[in-house]
Amino acid sequence: MANAKELNQYTQNVRLIEPGDRVIGGTDAPINQPLQALANRTLYLKTQVESKIGNKGTQVIEGQLNIQTNAWEKIRFTNGDGSYWRFETAPVSEGENGARFNYVFTSGSREIGRVHFPRVSGSESVAYQSWVEANAARLATDKMNVATTNYYADQSGGYTKSGFYRSNGRQLDGNALPTMEIHIAHPEVVNGAHARGIGFSYGSASNPFHLVTSAWDANGRYIGMRTVLTEENGVMLSSDQTVGGIKTFTSKAVFNAGLSVSGNGKSADIHTGPKDIYLRNSKSSKYLQLKDDGTLTYSDVKIALMSDKSDAVNLDSTDNLATSKAVKTAYDNSIRRGGAVGLGGQNHQIAIGWDTPGLIARVDNNVMNVGVPVGAVAYFAQDVPPFGWLKANGAAVSRTIYANLFAAIGERYGRGDGRTTFNLPDLRGEFIRSWDDGRAIDRNRVLGSWQADEFRSHSHGIGVNRMSDTDRGSNPSTVSVDTVGQTDPAGGIETRPRNIALLACIKA
Repeated sequence: MANAKELNQYTQNVRLIEPGDRVIGGTDAPINQPLQALANRTLYLKTQVESKIGNKGTQVIEGQLNIQTNAWEKIRFTNGDGSYWRFETAPVSEGENGARFNYVFTSGSREIGRVHFPRVSGSESVAYQSWVEANAARLATDKMNVATTNYYADQSGGYTKSGFYRSNGRQLDGNALPTMEIHIAHPEVVNGAHARGIGFSYGSASNPFHLVTSAWDANGRYIGMRTVLTEENGVMLSSDQTVGGIKTFTSKAVFNAGLSVSGNGKSADIHTGPKDIYLRNSKSSKYLQLKDDGTLTYSDVKIALMSDKSDAVNLDSTDNLATSKAVKTAYDNSIRRGGAVGLGGQNHQIAIGWDTPGLIARVDNNVMNVGVPVGAVAYFAQDVPPFGWLKANGAAVSRTIYANLFAAIGERYGRGDGRTTFNLPDLRGEFIRSWDDGRAIDRNRVLGSWQADEFRSHSHGIGVNRMSDTDRGSNPSTVSVDTVGQTDPAGGIETRPRNIALLACIKA
């Protein structure tokens, strides 16, 4: 099936298919004539529309182009890189009916800049560059044409000028003003409402630079007058100045170059140093310093603070101070009677002090370890082990708490739970025999091993007593024994020497 060939012409009539027309194909066939006419009209109208308001080429609009939209943007002028200028007018929703408008330049999603025209009220003129330049040049050489009036009334209402001067001694709203005042009125109110003034006191020998400001309320009534600070009565921002009187600062005052308070022939200087803030006495040239590291010093000598105190008695530092509690603890643990037992030098001494004279001796465990090392075994006459000792009863004890003892004997007397505990030697009811250690008297013994009781091999003789028999009378007879015999038992359940029971302990 072929396509119709469109002609750029407006076909006047569109033929209808009548009853009896034959359905025959072909360019001029009756059935194709109305389709051809519609196709021609469509192409013609498309061409006409594009020539009038198309999206390319030069367009000529004869008459008025009305763009009606209730939004800010009305027209967009797009550049080849996608940036564009848009013309905006205020929509009806803003309540101004286009009384404000803007030209806005946008690139991507970001606004680059805009030319803003505020709300137009009535007829407004635009100041062109040439007009602005001409008037600026005139103002550089000419005096401004400002209207003034000599105001004498007792009330502040009734004036219409934006500025005026008052002559000497006159009053405004019943109040005497400075010798000359420049009065500024609010441009949108009447009767002197919210007016402001600046007053000058010229010609005064004592205070020739006196300057004041005055104010009126919403009803044109005089509110009052305040003095404006000048170099004569205010604090300057630069140069030297002497300020008299008491000054109260209700907020922070910053002195970048320091602060000096002087009197009685000396000064107290507050300054900041590279690593501190300090207070200096000019008489003694001494400094009280707050260091950046948090310390307090007096001319670089550290001052002890409460944070420097310590209750500990085992610190080896000159930066801490011992409290009275630390001194008491050290005293309680020190030698109250007698001296120290030397064990080969200053670092090897046993220091013993007494809680109460004649009672319990308290021993510094760290020093005592030099004389009685961890793992030593001793016997005691009491049933409670002394401080620093454990009963040698085979108990399982902590490998962490008694780390030094575990390092000394290890698992020789038992593994404990194999992880956190180990066993002490069990010396209860046992005699101690020195380890053979290769002497070959007590062969094959291992340190810490247990040995059962044993008799040394020996023999006994069996004696035969002489006795009378019936067949020989009192004459001796020879008796032969053909069977094995044994001596009669004697003694208890074990073999032991004389002894006394004491508590066996191991040094922990």
